Amino acid sequence: MEVFTEEVLATELASEVVELVLAHGVVRAASISTGKSHGSRLSEIEEHSDVEVDECAAQPSVPPFAATKVLTVEMVRRGLGSPGLVHGTGGIAMLELQYTDGLLTDVSVLSDYPHLQRVNLSRNCLSDVKPCAVSKHLHVLDVSQNHLQETILGQPSMLNTLLASQNYLNTVAEIGTHTHLSTLVLHDNCLTEIAGLTQLKRLQYLDISNNRIHSLQGLEGLPLLRTLKANGNLLRNLAPLQGLPQLKHLEAKDNKIICLRALSTLERLETLDLAYNRLFDITQLASLKDLKWLCKCSFQFNPFQSEENYRSRAIFSLIQLTHLDEKQVDAEDKVLVVPCSALLLSMLFSCLFFELRKVLRQVTLVLDVCDSYTFSHNPTHSHFLFLFSFSFC
Repeated sequence: MEVFTEEVLATELASEVVELVLAHGVVRAASISTGKSHGSRLSEIEEHSDVEVDECAAQPSVPPFAATKVLTVEMVRRGLGSPGLVHGTGGIAMLELQYTDGLLTDVSVLSDYPHLQRVNLSRNCLSDVKPCAVSKHLHVLDVSQNHLQETILGQPSMLNTLLASQNYLNTVAEIGTHTHLSTLVLHDNCLTEIAGLTQLKRLQYLDISNNRIHSLQGLEGLPLLRTLKANGNLLRNLAPLQGLPQLKHLEAKDNKIICLRALSTLERLETLDLAYNRLFDITQLASLKDLKWLCKCSFQFNPFQSEENYRSRAIFSLIQLTHLDEKQVDAEDKVLVVPCSALLLSMLFSCLFFELRKVLRQVTLVLDVCDSYTFSHNPTHSHFLFLFSFSFC
């Protein structure tokens, strides 16, 4: 019986793919995928170890398919969407192009389509999409799951939404020149820093999950940022987030965060996910107690979660929560965590206030009865009665 090694099988599989590409033109990458996705995380290994595994080193430095496929005019025509009005000219042109799962490596033909506004080239083998930059009206560009490494468009544009996840990007310097961006998705790349994003003053949504980022330095200059996803990185603190007054949703799970103090200034924060971090001191939750809009928190699989009465202590510190660790916080949960001494003190003050109201009501009644008689017959007695009732109250 003939035995085939993994190398032989891989070689035969690659040759078959090349033949299919040459014979049929388009082959879906999903139909020939045999391994794990490029965006698979290594956080489970790092969770119990300080050894850093370089995810980028495990990714191929060249496209997995040797075949070259060029986007042609005929292919563009098949991928064009419905016509629409061209901004500023009043003319009619095709504004949308979608060509995915095509193993494309060259899209130079797009330089002849300057009116495109929305382009979807995801799930190809592109390492260069600069021809898209010729369109001055391009607002949405999806180049996720390709082979981009450094630059995307190469020059500033009117781009509003950029989806570039699952590539090989190792810098955001060029992306930072697209100052009209409001949505930026860069998860599953090879980024180690994001300092080049400081010019994106209109950015509202940012996803940098599953990279190799050690610091969020550079985000403090994004005044409109509302949603930040930084899961699966190497973050140890969140200090740069102090300069984000509009931040509402923060996800930073699967990192190495040890301190929450920087979050105390995020007055508009509504949801917080810090699961799988290194939070040891549960008293740090007190720094979040003044965030009145904070309603959902997750601290699962942090060291302090193993402490006795963790849930009740967390709810007592953050009484405004409606959900903790993906479980709803009911009114009964909040009542149970209030200390007995506080309840007794509250009851005592309620009783004293009730009795004081009764006494004041009786004194008022006495004054009303004696008013007409006393002041007319014996002013001295009325003065004495008034002083007595006032001193008693």
